[in-house]
Amino acid sequence: MTKQLNEEFTTESDEVARDVTLQLDVFGGFESQQKRIADLQQRVIAGRNRIKELGGRADVVRERVGGWEKAEEEWQEKTRKRLRILWMLMAVVALVLLGLMGFQYTPGKGQVGMLKGVNTSGLAEVLPDFERIGNKSASWNKSTIDVFEKLLEKEDQPLEEDPRLRLFDEL
Repeated sequence: MTKQLNEEFTTESDEVARDVTLQLDVFGGFESQQKRIADLQQRVIAGRNRIKELGGRADVVRERVGGWEKAEEEWQEKTRKRLRILWMLMAVVALVLLGLMGFQYTPGKGQVGMLKGVNTSGLAEVLPDFERIGNKSASWNKSTIDVFEKLLEKEDQPLEEDPRLRLFDEL
């Protein structure tokens, strides 16, 4: 019985060994799988190297773009300051011109004898002849030749005293 058990065991173990060997021979000893795994590893390593290379390029481009953005911001700030100064200068010049135009077109004397646009309250009390002076320049429509001729005719006569000049004497 033991001998028979030993023979059966040996037979069965030989069959199992043959089956395993046959299956290993069919797979080719896992060489094709190992070759595929090695190829995949090389592709992964090449992909990582390419990613590192592209990442380096992206960093260079990112630095360049950052420099351009900084230069653009500086240029915009300079331009903003220049425009602000230009607008201030234009506003000052416009105000000065408006003031000069307003001063030029303000009439010298109003209908009631007071200056328009100027606070002259109390001026008549200080200068008693102020109302009597009037605006004589508005009636001067004579040509210079007529004035010179009259001056030549009155060479020997003393000049009339102008009431406007008397006002300056009192000051």
